[in-house]
Amino acid sequence: MDLKFQVNRQHIARVDHAHVVAGSRNFIGCTFAFGPEWDGIVKTAIFRKGETVYHVVLSEDAIASGDMPVFSAGIWQVSVFGGDLMTADSAPLLVCESGYGDGTAPAAPSSTVYEALSSMVAGAMSKAEALEEEFDALETGTPVCVTGETLFLN
Repeated sequence: MDLKFQVNRQHIARVDHAHVVAGSRNFIGCTFAFGPEWDGIVKTAIFRKGETVYHVVLSEDAIASGDMPVFSAGIWQVSVFGGDLMTADSAPLLVCESGYGDGTAPAAPSSTVYEALSSMVAGAMSKAEALEEEFDALETGTPVCVTGETLFLN
């Protein structure tokens, strides 16, 4: 998913409507569309929330998802600068709380759950082996008859 920003002269505006969730990694990228006055300059994005600031140099007016900062929940300000300090104002970026949290995974199932699952897997394997034997018998020319859902080998 890419966040999209338009930069005209010294004004930046977010032009997508994607929701951003705190803690997302390697999922959110960022693209910028610049007016002609920004041509030929190296550009850097600024992501700021309170005292936390990230600077990321743009590559072909974009930031790959692996190079994006990991945002905390809240309102971030996004801006850019380049060249001999050509700069833009800032655009808000709302980052929503995540539904995920460390330590919120359910407790491990009881051993009886594992026993039930093991039993189900063993039953499925037995059925698969029986079907394989029946298939092998079909290949050897054994006559068969199907009645309802039952396969009879003659």
